[in-house]
Amino acid sequence: MLIKEYRIPMPLSVQEYRIAQLYMIQKKSREESQGTESGVEIIQNKPYEDGPGGSGQYTQKIYHISKHIPGWLVAILPKDALIVEEEAWNAYPYTRTRYTCPFIEKFSIDIETRYFDDTGEKENVFDLPKSDFGRRIVDEIDLVNEQSSDYKKEEDPRHYVSKKTGRGPLSEDWLSIAKKSSPKSRGNFMCAYKQCKVEFKYWGMQSKIEKFIHDTGLRKVMLRAHKQAWCWQDEWHGLTINDIRRLEKETQLALQIKFGVNTSDSDNTLVDLEESENNVENNSFSQTNLSSRQTGKSVIIATTDAVLFNLQCQESKKHNWICEVWVAIICGNESLEIKNQLNHKSDVHTLQSTLEAVMKSYYKSVYGRLAVRLVSCPAICTEAYHLLQRSVSVVYDLYYHTISSAMLSIFGTSSPKYMDTIRLLACSCNFVYNNFILSSEGKGFNGQVCIISDTMGSVLAYDLLCSAASNDSSRRNSSLSYHEVIFDFLLFQSVSEEMSSPTLRVLGPPKWDFPQPNPQSISQAGNHHHHRNSPPRQISEPLPSISLSQLKLDFEVSELFMLGSPLGIVLAMRHANESHDNAPTPSLKPPLCRNVYNLFYPADPSSARIEPLLDPRFSNYAPSNVPKYHLFPLGDGQSISLVASHWWGEKRIDFSLFSPDVIGGFPSASLPHLFHSSFWESADVAAFLLRQIFQYEHMHYQTSNNTEIQFTQTFPTEKWLRKRTNVKLRNLTANHRCRDSVALECTPQVLVGRFMYGPLDMLTLTGEKVDIYIMTPPPASEWVYMDTEICNNSGKVTYNIPESKSLTQGLYPVKMIVRGDHTSADSNLAVLCPQTECVIFSIDGSFTASMSIMGSDPKVRPGAVDVVRLWQDLGYLIIYVTGRPDMQKHRVVTWLAQHNFPHGMIWFGDGLSKDPLKQKTILLKNLKTENKLIYAAGYGSSKDIAVYSQLDIEPDRIFIV
Repeated sequence: MLIKEYRIPMPLSVQEYRIAQLYMIQKKSREESQGTESGVEIIQNKPYEDGPGGSGQYTQKIYHISKHIPGWLVAILPKDALIVEEEAWNAYPYTRTRYTCPFIEKFSIDIETRYFDDTGEKENVFDLPKSDFGRRIVDEIDLVNEQSSDYKKEEDPRHYVSKKTGRGPLSEDWLSIAKKSSPKSRGNFMCAYKQCKVEFKYWGMQSKIEKFIHDTGLRKVMLRAHKQAWCWQDEWHGLTINDIRRLEKETQLALQIKFGVNTSDSDNTLVDLEESENNVENNSFSQTNLSSRQTGKSVIIATTDAVLFNLQCQESKKHNWICEVWVAIICGNESLEIKNQLNHKSDVHTLQSTLEAVMKSYYKSVYGRLAVRLVSCPAICTEAYHLLQRSVSVVYDLYYHTISSAMLSIFGTSSPKYMDTIRLLACSCNFVYNNFILSSEGKGFNGQVCIISDTMGSVLAYDLLCSAASNDSSRRNSSLSYHEVIFDFLLFQSVSEEMSSPTLRVLGPPKWDFPQPNPQSISQAGNHHHHRNSPPRQISEPLPSISLSQLKLDFEVSELFMLGSPLGIVLAMRHANESHDNAPTPSLKPPLCRNVYNLFYPADPSSARIEPLLDPRFSNYAPSNVPKYHLFPLGDGQSISLVASHWWGEKRIDFSLFSPDVIGGFPSASLPHLFHSSFWESADVAAFLLRQIFQYEHMHYQTSNNTEIQFTQTFPTEKWLRKRTNVKLRNLTANHRCRDSVALECTPQVLVGRFMYGPLDMLTLTGEKVDIYIMTPPPASEWVYMDTEICNNSGKVTYNIPESKSLTQGLYPVKMIVRGDHTSADSNLAVLCPQTECVIFSIDGSFTASMSIMGSDPKVRPGAVDVVRLWQDLGYLIIYVTGRPDMQKHRVVTWLAQHNFPHGMIWFGDGLSKDPLKQKTILLKNLKTENKLIYAAGYGSSKDIAVYSQLDIEPDRIFIV
């Protein structure tokens, strides 16, 4: 539910406003009702007692809105559902109105209005509970400085002067002057407080429709209606309530004629508009001027330009956040009747608000560290779409038939101009990125870059990164100057206009604002390149030659997220074409990024899997499931990593999203709209994006009182110190590990980590930065940056904690993070007092009921967990030891966690050894000697008897399982 409180100041008294509003309602109802497809039908009108606001008048109406619904909304609604019922309770100066639709059970609009003689400074006039008051958005409507889309000079308070009252014109600072003045000096002044609650509790389009109703059905209508109430005062000034009632009767008779109602019933159905004070927006809601799909002309009250959710209404709070991630949104859908960039902007704003809500709830440590920008995307198959649309409309009803995005993507990528489109997209990305770098928010940005793309945008983004991969050198040190980038984008704009993709000009809120071209820079760029003044080319002419260097991106992409992508179908077609052309064994090019994520709904016919194309064996395995946010807001703990040398990154690619079963009953034409909208407002998607972008999978810890502690990376990703590192590490999975450490207080405290990549430690990280963090003990319990070290030739990092930072007794989580790609390794440091008693458990000897070297996880021996927990409850330090090499640490630690073994210190063998028992003995002896430990008991197999005997453990304390 989206709650907004609109405050509408007016230079009138409350009683004057009453007359002005009633006159405006009856006039607009008479002039703008058009019959059964567009108008208002009165059902009942009767007084009530002991209702909302006390005693007043109850009215019930039906609004016919079939002519005023945009195509994307008509596609998901039954044809007989295009009516809205209104119930209104009026006890002036309090009114309440509720809108419902009989065919949409979970849809409602609830409006409460109170009128006061003030300038709008009262807070919580509706006595909201704390939960609703915190998420309420206050939006003040300025009828002078805000302009409606269908501007008329005679309805502009800045120019209107009343002949009867002499009021006007109103200055631009009229409201600020009134707020500073005393009640006596400012004269007649009032404010209408309107609390509007919009709820559309249906999967997939909730946020989009709620925002559409607020911005178009409510705010835009209220703005114009109050302008008219002021500028029509010569018509209503001097009228009495009796005059208003006479006009209402005349209006009612006129409406009955338009609707074909028997006028003899007029006395029973006559609406007392005096008792419908808040119908300024009520009578206008269903009559909002939305573009008619049949005529494309303006109808009824106010035209809509799909105004976006006004995030600027919220109280602006400035934080000194450091932007760590820049996200480029590439939108290219052309099968959803998208005529301009406004729909793309709406989708991006929906994603922004969803990300903000998720971050505020569960990912507070990264709030404000994400910058989102929309990248203007050329149209690649507009002509094909219209051609296919004409061909199917002859045979099928478009309500039940849709053109597949997969089909359009094949048409678009087969065009001879397709590579020119990719070059233009590269120019657009560089332009938006450089604008961000020059902005105050992006100044000094050196973090990671991610791309999120929709259905058609995914194909473009993939080919863009594949093309950039062939020109990998010097991407950050692009030879293009900023003015040349400006010129490239201007060229892109002109070409986009010819391809039916208008120029992107977006204004957004401060934190999420979209970049605007600098007029001065553009002017200079135009003067610098004289050929920009040449006559515009025709569409049929080929695109100008663009140098290959323009395919270089000015940034490195870390993650590519594809939403509902048909890329799998496109790649399959290319694979088939290469095979038929007797080309060498076809191979799928990996894009130039660290990981690729293909998110889709199983019921979406336009999306396709990619993994089976890379390895046919994946056709026997289901895609990875994205956890449901309401059940697992921080993820379900399942690993999505996969080790494969020929893979596109280190993780799974195909991810399936949850969708309700009832989706299968929707008309096929509605599914593309439904799935497309659901991606942007899905909390499941937003939480998944944040976990992957900020490497959140294993960065959550809890204190003893179950308070969650979230890790925040201090430094953004940086370029590798060695040029060859990026090439060597491509498509390899990190297998870093840190050794658990034990130290006495006031003795050297040493942390050791090893950083390797690939299966069986194929590659060693050498000469790169590693950041070291330690979590302080309660009650502070926060991550503290210690230092940065460089890996040696063996991939090891050894860090001696300086005396100035030495730790007192306690158990400290440790995290070592590679600066170049933010992969990490975790361990623990135990600072103990002398003579600490410990109990040793051999993992393979005492816990496992089956043998497993590299295969499936072994079974747990019954009662093993209870035994360990008993010793821990008695106050002993638990030590887990195994002869396995430390390269298996992640597998062993995960196995212990899955089976709920208590926390303890874990030690592995140092690589592969011919005599693991001897190695285990030396390790435990050194621990005992250096840290003055007492081994109270030992658990293991018969092979461990000799080991424990050398550690001075009493025979009756050696337990063989």
